[in-house]
Amino acid sequence: MVYQMNINKSVHGKKSQPIIAQSWLKDLQKHQDRLDFRIETQAILKKIIKSPSIEEQQQDLSNNYNLLLQRPLTKLQSQRLFQDFNQHHLSFEYAFQTFEQMWHDQCVIHPETLKRLDPHYISQKFANADTARYQNYLIRLLFILLSVHPLEKQLPDYIHDYVAWMNGLEKAQTTAKVTLRSQPDIQSDVLLELPKHSIVNVYHDDNSLWKKIRLADVAQTQDGYVMSAYLKF
Repeated sequence: MVYQMNINKSVHGKKSQPIIAQSWLKDLQKHQDRLDFRIETQAILKKIIKSPSIEEQQQDLSNNYNLLLQRPLTKLQSQRLFQDFNQHHLSFEYAFQTFEQMWHDQCVIHPETLKRLDPHYISQKFANADTARYQNYLIRLLFILLSVHPLEKQLPDYIHDYVAWMNGLEKAQTTAKVTLRSQPDIQSDVLLELPKHSIVNVYHDDNSLWKKIRLADVAQTQDGYVMSAYLKF
């Protein structure tokens, strides 16, 4: 079965056009979206996650801003990410700071969410995680997800829906699709459709840039490089 992903190629205010996921992935290659560049970009995102302070994150983002905009595809993704809450001309680090502030101002994590974390995922630093530390994890996860799929609704509403989905609330009627590439070849791509209300842990292996997707309420794991991630509410 071939799934569709809504890829927003339109300007702000206009509807996106659905295209076949396989066609979109082929289009990525046409934009010189080579594995070596994805690894380089992923390394930057990995630094963002592991940075101990916002100041260091901002400095890292500032240093790599021009690199992230060198490729047409990456530039387009950045525009999609910020078009609903920020002007295109504002700096990348300011956009992240705004994004983080919006999260803290408008979202509350349900305490039951902390109890549903996948025990196979939790590292030592998250073993006794409190709500604030878990929020920081969700912020970075959502920021990465938004950087690889289009944003089709106002960001404050999207964050609320995302938190509801992570909390497993019944009103969060949504599906999630993640495309994994297990080898440096488009033929290895796998498009996963995640069940509603499932908790999805996306994390790095310390010795690899590959990410692993683990479904907390389904006995299934998939390994591979995350080529795209998409949540539809």
